[in-house]
Parts: sequence; structure tokens; C-alpha cells
Amino acid sequence: MAYTQTVIDNFDDNSIDAAKWNRPTTGATETSAKYHMPCLSTYPQTEGLNSYNLANGILAVKYAKTGTATAESEFYMGAHDGAGNVISLLGGVANAYLAVEVSGSVTHSSDVITDTTIGIGPSWTANTWFGLGNLGSDNILRWYKSSDGQTWTEMARTTVGGTFGKTTARLYFMSGVWSGSSTYVADLDDASYWLNGGSSSPVKNKMRVGGAWVTGHPKVRVGGAWVAAKTKVRVAGAWVTLT
Repeated sequence: MAYTQTVIDNFDDNSIDAAKWNRPTTGATETSAKYHMPCLSTYPQTEGLNSYNLANGILAVKYAKTGTATAESEFYMGAHDGAGNVISLLGGVANAYLAVEVSGSVTHSSDVITDTTIGIGPSWTANTWFGLGNLGSDNILRWYKSSDGQTWTEMARTTVGGTFGKTTARLYFMSGVWSGSSTYVADLDDASYWLNGGSSSPVKNKMRVGGAWVTGHPKVRVGGAWVAAKTKVRVAGAWVTLT
């Protein structure tokens, strides 16, 4: 099924947009069309202010890195719901270590780490999408990686419990080093929401004419004139007019 991208921030103006991001702990910067999160002992945090429905798609960002990681360096990628509840995937950036972390009133159980060899460590391919979503009625939240935004490979999953507003989900990032110091920086780009079930190209209306399928619309008589009757279909919760 196709995913349709909505770009939240492409980080191209060298200025952190206060209408899109809150920073409870500072330290991140935006330069050279990237959002940089250094691994500092103060653990810089960034909270998105734009809400999306995690039941219908994936919140994601392109992830790359600069500097040298230490065994104590960490990066967290997740979502918060605007009500103090956060769920994220902790990545050890010097290895393939991954773990689910929560705060607030959200809980997690039945964690499965699918990606046990690469994680977001040294073997991570720069500018691969790193995302989470598709939190359906089964309450299973998944983290993914993707090279193209269409094929998403599961990295980890957990069953979400407690209180978490999946319809008001916003991106959440945190980086840090829990001992010593590190020059490692997570370089993020193109923060986006990928709607599951959308279409990345116009949807065509086809009908059978003379034994062949042709693109077009049937005509109906309205007010003494023939007009094209355009068809509407339901796609990902919205009505779409076929072209």
C-alpha cells in the first residue's frame, strides 16, 4: 500500500521554527539544511508541535551522523502526545543496541527488537528514514527504517498501554551521553508524516468503451446540458475526486 508524504520541516532556513518545535532542553542547532542533535551530558530534547494520527501512518526523519560515538552515546526517536506522555526507541549509536523507553502515563510490554545487527550504529546507511507508527487497534507500535518512504522494514515493536493519545502524536527526539563526553551528532533532515493508504500519484477514473478501458468520466444530463460526472472514492479517510 502506498504512503503519501507530508513534510513537517525540511530544516533549510538555518533557524529552528518555534511554531513547529519545542526544546525543553536546548543544545540542538539547525544549519546547512540539517537539524543537529549533539550527544551532550545535558541530553538535548526536541518536541514536535504538529499533531498526527499514528494509527494511520508513520512519523519519520532522515537520520545521518557526524563525529565519533562512544559506548555511552545515545539517541532517542519517538513520539509524544502533548499531554506529557512519551514513547521512544533508544539507540546506542556505537553499536546495534535498541530499547523501548517511556515517560508519563504510557506503558509498554512484549517488546521485540527485530533489528539486532545494525540498529542506528556504525552500519546505518546515512539519510535512511527512521520512523515509528501504524499504531492500530492491536496497540502495537512499530519502529521502522526505509530507503524510499514506501517500503518500511521493522526495527522494533512494542504493545502500548496506559495513556497515550495516538491521534495527537508529535515527533520526539533526544540525544545524550551518560558518562564522559562525545563528539557524536545526530544529523536529521526532512521530518515528515507518511500517511498509510494514500496515493503518491493522481487516481484515474477508467470506464469500458468499445471493448477497451479508457480514462474519462461518464456524462449526465444536468439543466439541459451534458456534463462530466466525476467520481469520488474514499482514500485513507478522505474523499478523493478521480481525475
